[in-house]
Amino acid sequence: MPSKLIILGITGGIASGKSTVARMFQQLGAKIINADRIAHRVIEKSSVKSKLIKTYGPVIVNKRGEINRPTLARLAFRHRENLNKLNLITHAAILKGIRRKLQQIRKNYQGTSRVIVTLDAALLMEGRLAKICDRLVFVKTSFDQRTKRATKKRDWPTTELKRRERFQYSLKSKENKSDFIVKNSGSLTATCKQVKNIISQIKNRR
Repeated sequence: MPSKLIILGITGGIASGKSTVARMFQQLGAKIINADRIAHRVIEKSSVKSKLIKTYGPVIVNKRGEINRPTLARLAFRHRENLNKLNLITHAAILKGIRRKLQQIRKNYQGTSRVIVTLDAALLMEGRLAKICDRLVFVKTSFDQRTKRATKKRDWPTTELKRRERFQYSLKSKENKSDFIVKNSGSLTATCKQVKNIISQIKNRR
């Protein structure tokens, strides 16, 4: 019989290093599903795109006729209601894409040991994607480090991270609901050691 898939949802604050941790799991043998990548494809589907334009206006479309994701995100994070509308429009299609990926993994893997699948999604809890996860991993990184990363890599003003997180689940709530904590304020080696420990715990559980 095929092994049981253990789906790990990666959650944490903005710019905490969730994708980095997800890639570490992948490098150590886990499968990975990038929900944000699926979301990028979903928003270009005609049925979804038309709803987004109707909700947020033609300003979200660039000169090539594609959805301008930074503009859409900026508008979605302007008010909590706007973010709820985005989740409502896109959630079903994103979830369908994730389930399709899981079916492919189940079909292609015929081993006897447990298979870990990491679900990397920026708004894991806000988008209710946590419901399909068996375990949650919270990536814990200091606020100062996250602010520096967001400022440098995303070209955000220093106040933007804190403003956006006001519209998301509190970090304390995410941490309390998680099964594992990965402290990502130190070296990558230290972070990877924690990831290895989580994999070991999961594979050795009866």
